[in-house]
Amino acid sequence: MFQPSLFEAKPATKGSSKQNASKGMRKRSRIAAGSGMHSELADNARLVGPMGIPQMMECPAPDIPSRLVPFDRAAAELRNGRSHGYVHFFIKDSLFNGIVDNLASAIPILSSFDGILTPDFSLERPSVNCLNACSVFYSRAVGFQCQRHNIPVIPTVRWSDEASFSYCFDGLVHGGIVAVGTYGVCKSHKQQDFFLTGLTKMIETVSPSTVLVYGARPGRIFEGLQDRTKFVYYPDWTTEHRAKG
Repeated sequence: MFQPSLFEAKPATKGSSKQNASKGMRKRSRIAAGSGMHSELADNARLVGPMGIPQMMECPAPDIPSRLVPFDRAAAELRNGRSHGYVHFFIKDSLFNGIVDNLASAIPILSSFDGILTPDFSLERPSVNCLNACSVFYSRAVGFQCQRHNIPVIPTVRWSDEASFSYCFDGLVHGGIVAVGTYGVCKSHKQQDFFLTGLTKMIETVSPSTVLVYGARPGRIFEGLQDRTKFVYYPDWTTEHRAKG
């Protein structure tokens, strides 16, 4: 049964912000990997790499999204007649972990939009590879199943430290469009250095035609990569709607 309330934004409570959630990266990553095994999400997928990550299908290149809508706001946007754009998951893990258990319930919402970015499950740093690989597995698996439902899908790429590089880029289509999120993870120079290292490695490994960037775009990350691929930038939801008044 379709239950949009399972996936809608709840009133904010103390400690529920993305900033506060970032302090609990270890806890959030375990939640992402703790909803049951759900190996059926990889049914009919080819598993690749040392961790057996589902391979995304090579589909016709999706359109560049006109806008990005947070998953927890998607049902409300539909009720207001705003179904354009792609659904994204650059939000607290607790707001979308249920998609692993209830993907069938989410499909009617997701298929109403132009497409989706795959779930952005958190990864731990320093790497705990078994947990981080689960997060990558679920992200690709959900994307693969959405592709099977004829939903245009752009994979979200998340990495941890260099120990994660052996599997966190697996399952991506070489030369395709990918998405990354800087929101809440690039505030300090140290965080930006981690992000730049992973972004550079991802571009070397996957050679994406286009990289969608959700959130801030620090010059020290992106200026040196402009000749490596095409970047398309999107403001985070809060900043975008604050600007609109």
